[in-house]
Amino acid sequence: MSLALAHERALPATFQPELECADALGNYWLRQATLRLRREVAWLWYERTAQTGAPIGSSAEEGRLPPFSDRALAALDLTRYATDRRAFFTRDVAAAHLSELIAAQPPRPSPAPRGSFTWVVQTLELSAPECFVLALALLPALDSAAGSVIATCQNDAAAVEPTLALA
Repeated sequence: MSLALAHERALPATFQPELECADALGNYWLRQATLRLRREVAWLWYERTAQTGAPIGSSAEEGRLPPFSDRALAALDLTRYATDRRAFFTRDVAAAHLSELIAAQPPRPSPAPRGSFTWVVQTLELSAPECFVLALALLPALDSAAGSVIATCQNDAAAVEPTLALA
């Protein structure tokens, strides 16, 4: 086994590290959803603390999730901060590390039992974005810890289920 593969297996697929499925492709796409949500939270810490006038990184250093912001302002700022967001993903140490992990290639699908993630992907001939959306939709059903993170990313405490807009 290569060192990269051993490292890949050591990464949790969900927010609760003990949760894992027997399907390697399912774990990969669940991990993709989890890593992207983590990276988005890192950006939100940065963006929302800047909007509130608090010192950058203060919420992260205190261990709190970023505060919810005005939803209309957040929607309007999507375009305004798009370039800053992309730059943040390469400049911030945590976001850059998460981006590197996100860049990992999926495992080669192998024959899988009926009903497994791989079976669904092969049967429906899902593309990579479709696999991601499926994993994102499944994540809160498999991992109860995902709902709060999803709500934070959607800027709505009640929105614990992912939406296509989140994807």
